[in-house]
Amino acid sequence: MTVWTSVPVTGFATGTGTDSTSLQTLTVPSNARYLVSIKAEVHSTAVAPAESLMGLVSLTGLDWQNSDYQFFTEIGGSHLGAINGNPYYQSARFWKAYQPVTPNSQIGVTYEPLDAQAGNGFVQILAKWSDEDLGKAPVNRKATTETSTSTSTIPSLTLSGCQRVTELTFAVSSSTVSADDPASYILEVNSGNLVGQQTIQAISNLAGVEATSGQEMCFLNQNEVSIDVNPSMTNSVTFNGTVTESVALGTAGQYAYSIGYNRTA
Repeated sequence: MTVWTSVPVTGFATGTGTDSTSLQTLTVPSNARYLVSIKAEVHSTAVAPAESLMGLVSLTGLDWQNSDYQFFTEIGGSHLGAINGNPYYQSARFWKAYQPVTPNSQIGVTYEPLDAQAGNGFVQILAKWSDEDLGKAPVNRKATTETSTSTSTIPSLTLSGCQRVTELTFAVSSSTVSADDPASYILEVNSGNLVGQQTIQAISNLAGVEATSGQEMCFLNQNEVSIDVNPSMTNSVTFNGTVTESVALGTAGQYAYSIGYNRTA
């Protein structure tokens, strides 16, 4: 067995708004049989104060036949100060996939910013491949659309062909920054289609900054779980989410969440 990483798609611009980019082409290596995991890193092309770098990547279209697969980029932060920029950066996490692929096939990929980059941004994607089955259950993932942090209810999320829930990820991104303006949120996701436990929670905290210069950061809150779906409901599993603001941002940002799951055989 051989496992390796490659850059399967040419880097591309985020655009200056919050709409999804046009479909980009990700090419599967000639000796790859499985997509083990994947990650994306984003940076500002022309940095500006009070901008976040968090966004959502989707694998969709062309030769992709494996249903929902979305994941968040890191990291959400907004800069305030005389020197423009996003000064903090870390290596993004790999997101589990274990998805079968066809050698030399092409997969469509898009990026949707949670917060606009006035001077544009740039996306790079790194994928991990295997030439043999690792014996892991494939992981799919679907995310909600972004919602203002001033709203307590997130749009519902419906999964088709979901056998088991494996992951809940909560993303909060500020859209501006003021001094001494921290924030704290609790996400609660509920589905009557689950067996054993119908409610999952996650937290997110944004660190406040002092005076007129600093960085307000939001880390993705990712929680691995294992909850089966009622066998009679696997064709349509609906999740409803609510968010409690323990400490609210002075200016509303945006949040979203994703559900990772194993599909029915």
